[in-house]
Amino acid sequence: MKNFVLLLLFSISLISCMVVNTTKATKGDTCSLHQVQMRKTMVSTTYGRACKSSNQEQYPNARADICMGCVVRPWPERRLALVYVCKQCDLVKQETLAAGL
Repeated sequence: MKNFVLLLLFSISLISCMVVNTTKATKGDTCSLHQVQMRKTMVSTTYGRACKSSNQEQYPNARADICMGCVVRPWPERRLALVYVCKQCDLVKQETLAAGL
């Protein structure tokens, strides 16, 4: 049992190293466009100079991948990011993409 607990704690610490917490850099958990409280979620990260987010002015806080710059961080490579997501922005993005705009 003791070994299981140690293994669990070690696994959790490794997973936390693989996630970039971008919510610390934001001013709050309220969407600037819709004035509703956002929730935290995990998204994938993308590296590269030509990386560009798929979010637009109409849906700035929709779920998307996040651009991390051109230099991939050393091990453990960070492939996930914790971000704030607005439910209204997600809906607008889905409707816009479905309409082909």
